[in-house]
Amino acid sequence: MKNIQIMLFLLILSWTTATYASTPDPIIYGNDIIDDYDIEQFKPTSDAPDDPSKVYSEEWTIYEGHKAITLNKENITLSPDGKWVAFWEHTAGTWIVRADGGIPRRLYYHLEEYEGYLIHRLATITGFTPDNREVLLNVGTIDIERGTEVTLNFNGTQLTSARVLHPVPVILAVDIDTGAVRTVLEVATGGSYSPDGKYFIYVNSENETIILDTFLMKKSFSRTA
Repeated sequence: MKNIQIMLFLLILSWTTATYASTPDPIIYGNDIIDDYDIEQFKPTSDAPDDPSKVYSEEWTIYEGHKAITLNKENITLSPDGKWVAFWEHTAGTWIVRADGGIPRRLYYHLEEYEGYLIHRLATITGFTPDNREVLLNVGTIDIERGTEVTLNFNGTQLTSARVLHPVPVILAVDIDTGAVRTVLEVATGGSYSPDGKYFIYVNSENETIILDTFLMKKSFSRTA
């Protein structure tokens, strides 16, 4: 019995070793794709604005964004054709970069204006459209009429933080080339297409999983347009 146990142990060990040994090395590491550039090239010559609660200049938002994504990259998603990598950084928005390398560019900024201030919104990448032209985002929006509550906290006249309760989830599609944003569904979370593009799956406000025929979705949108 003991000899059988030893033989089984050796057999499992050899199978495990062979499995790990056969695992191929990655062609390229994610950090190599995203970090292979010099962020100093984006640094503006002017000083940063004193009040971060207001809109930075375009140059400063680009620089701060690139500085942020060198530290934090989450929700990394590969397009169906393998040519694009989308990812987000909590304070810098959703970014896109070619899978074979290059300089990332911001595709969508997770900010919404409320009473003259920019409020960060929670956004999650849920995938790409089947034609690889758009990135799908699940975004929590401020909608007071639908029950969203916003509390702004100040230190003197400077906004220090914002608390957003009951944001309304919407599914957005952002065009990779133009940055154009369209609303796919409102009061919906998740959101992804089947590989053939015939169906769209999401979760509604009743926490029910819904599968839609995309042909009927397009007909419905055309009637309400």
